[in-house]
Amino acid sequence: MGRDKNMKVGKTVKTMMAAALLMLGGAMTANVAAQEGERIAAVVNDDIVSMRDLEERLKMAIINSRVENSPEMRRRFVPQVLRKLVEERLQWQEATRQGVNLTEAEIARTLRNVEEQNRLPPGGLEAMSRRDGIDFNSLLNQIKVELAWLKLIRTRYSGSIRISDAEIDSQLAIIKSNLNRPQYLLAEIFLSNDSASQEEEVRALADRIVLQTRQGAPFSALARQFSQAASAAVGGDIGWIYEGQLPAEIEATVKSLQPAQTSNPIKTLTGYHIVHLRNRRSGGQQDKSNSVLDLAQIFMPIPQNMRPEEARIQAGLVQTAASAAENCDDMARLAKELNSPQNPRVGKVSVGSLPANLQAVLADLPAGKVTPVVKNAGGIAAYMVCSRQDESAIPSREDISSRLEMERLDIQARRIMRDLRRTAIIDVRI
Repeated sequence: MGRDKNMKVGKTVKTMMAAALLMLGGAMTANVAAQEGERIAAVVNDDIVSMRDLEERLKMAIINSRVENSPEMRRRFVPQVLRKLVEERLQWQEATRQGVNLTEAEIARTLRNVEEQNRLPPGGLEAMSRRDGIDFNSLLNQIKVELAWLKLIRTRYSGSIRISDAEIDSQLAIIKSNLNRPQYLLAEIFLSNDSASQEEEVRALADRIVLQTRQGAPFSALARQFSQAASAAVGGDIGWIYEGQLPAEIEATVKSLQPAQTSNPIKTLTGYHIVHLRNRRSGGQQDKSNSVLDLAQIFMPIPQNMRPEEARIQAGLVQTAASAAENCDDMARLAKELNSPQNPRVGKVSVGSLPANLQAVLADLPAGKVTPVVKNAGGIAAYMVCSRQDESAIPSREDISSRLEMERLDIQARRIMRDLRRTAIIDVRI
């Protein structure tokens, strides 16, 4: 009896010891993970970039670039991600030193702009981050740095930049004289090279970025993550450029590209440029994707289990009703008579934001005209263009002034970054 009791006690003690060892092992694992996260990846003056910072940004870069999250891909991304983090530390330090303060309204407005660029609803950026397993604070910090840096550059230099009427007139004259020459819709990534000692590193980074674009990574995501030009905030987009507006070495490369192609790195005096040709057009053509249409529709649902004959009858009803409409008010009235479940007034949309099949029928449709019946999400519809606003081939004076100001601010920003890197104490520890 005493022996049985001792055996039970022994088993209990062993069980408790095993549980304690298991808990201790878990605590040690968690502690090791925490210590790993707090390891220093780089020291930038008196600030640090932790391994946790690097890990979160690596995750973000890989997801945004839509490449495989493999050890090899992570190894390739580390140098360019760490370089960007070091640059952001320098920008934040300088903005803080210069007394730049961000308001909650400015941060909220910038977040909303990013969401709109990515066609997300309000709050969609945080929801997408959670879905992808990204620490939203890491993304928020990146946005705050971009905002603070832009605010610093504008505060420090915009007052000294004066765009004269004569300069705007000169630009307008150049644009008008080039209307019949080829035009290129471009995006860019710029990597600065301030010294001969950085040459090999910067060139290797440029080569990796080009390789990633050719493996399917979106150019806009890579531009936002790694470009050092002001256009990084809008995915590298620099709009339509006329032949003759670019430096000779870059223009020669652009002429050789086909739409959707990305160039090899182009070396200039200031660094490396990578250009992506989004589209091209001959002189005088308009970019119909930027046209804004005010649309009305007659929509009818087509359930998946609807028989083909019934679907044809529905399509006939929609087409007959739309053909009888003389204006958009008629479209709304007829849609109501057919008990259409969707709002007949679609409102103003850009052609480029529409599905491809709708772009095809609406891009050149004049106001007051009706489309044939086309497939829509969950059904069919006919559309009428109530009004349209096509992009002018000649930009406004305000657009020209804004572009010239941004170009000059970008030059100043690059000079500041060059000076900050030269005087900084940077210790990379990985």
